[in-house]
Amino acid sequence: MLPYKPFAKNTRLKWLKLSRTNITTLTPDHFYGLSSLKTLSLSRTPLQSISAHSFVPLKALRYLDMDSCNLTRIPQAVTTNCHLSRLNLANNMFHRSGSMPAEVMAMLSGLSQLRIDGNPLTEFPASFLLISRENTRLLRHLLHSTMTLPVWLREPCTPYYWAMHLTNRTTNLKGFVHQYNAEKMRKSGLGYCKEQYEWMMEQIEVYRELEKNSEDVKFNLAF
Repeated sequence: MLPYKPFAKNTRLKWLKLSRTNITTLTPDHFYGLSSLKTLSLSRTPLQSISAHSFVPLKALRYLDMDSCNLTRIPQAVTTNCHLSRLNLANNMFHRSGSMPAEVMAMLSGLSQLRIDGNPLTEFPASFLLISRENTRLLRHLLHSTMTLPVWLREPCTPYYWAMHLTNRTTNLKGFVHQYNAEKMRKSGLGYCKEQYEWMMEQIEVYRELEKNSEDVKFNLAF
């Protein structure tokens, strides 16, 4: 475990690697003083308890690496870093759609990179639909990752959800799912996918304001 405020005097530190340690618990005290830290790696750390405010002291954090940390869902703690642009959550234990809760994804919609490859995801997270269609870079990362996960085959509507969501988007993105059109959906007996997509869009609408507020905060901090 980490001692009490171990980095209190490291106010100028930019990069910290705690990978492959046996740390199981994270609290705000552990990162106290790291106000200039831009990169934090916790990969291959068997995390069991993460306080919702653990990363609050990391005011300048840009990249957080939590690859292979045995996580079953995205920690609420990652939403406290307004400047976070890259988040690595690959090779964890995300099985269900609830592993990527909408209230968390709404706060992460401004990321430029979110890695989730290597997770045994078998359900399509409706929270993916919160990502702004203008954020093509993040959409590309999520689309490519989804195509490699069990959900792409286990939940047959998944390709069609993406195809519908990327309607009227750039050819660059649509090209990956162009074959999953309405005609093929009907011929495959998957016409209900459209209804489910519309239902999911309605369900996540309540989180749109949270997403907007998150973007406003980041914009204000930038100036």
